[in-house]
Amino acid sequence: MPIRCLSALALLLLFVGCSHLHPWATDRDIEGSYDQVFQATLEVLEERRFPIKEVDREEGRIVTGKRPVHVIEAYRRVETARARIEPEDEEVGVQLFLTFLDQSGTVQQPPDRRSEEAEAAMGKVLSSSAIYDDYLDAIEQRVPDLQAKTGE
Repeated sequence: MPIRCLSALALLLLFVGCSHLHPWATDRDIEGSYDQVFQATLEVLEERRFPIKEVDREEGRIVTGKRPVHVIEAYRRVETARARIEPEDEEVGVQLFLTFLDQSGTVQQPPDRRSEEAEAAMGKVLSSSAIYDDYLDAIEQRVPDLQAKTGE
């Protein structure tokens, strides 16, 4: 297969993966008990003004509704969030699935590699990664506070 076809295929997969969920930085293992990590995840989503629609501790699932618009955000606006929390060996796995206001449900055609659209798409991917990291960092930083409260 020519390199040009492989590049086009890779770009297409990138756009398909980005149309709903960001393919990187969506999960992290966090030290702490299952209850602490679950509570930290719930608190972070509540602090960021997500209306919580579903909380199921047994299944490890948190689902939000659309976040109301209060102010203009300088980065990509996260509209909804879903979290999946799963116990692992000595850590707890947290998976985040964020949808962004600028996402569409349609598959976009891959732009020419050198075009402004390609650069803009790559900027969205990079900003999405930073947003996921911000959410996961906030959850990870909340756990020690919960550990201090429970004396663990």
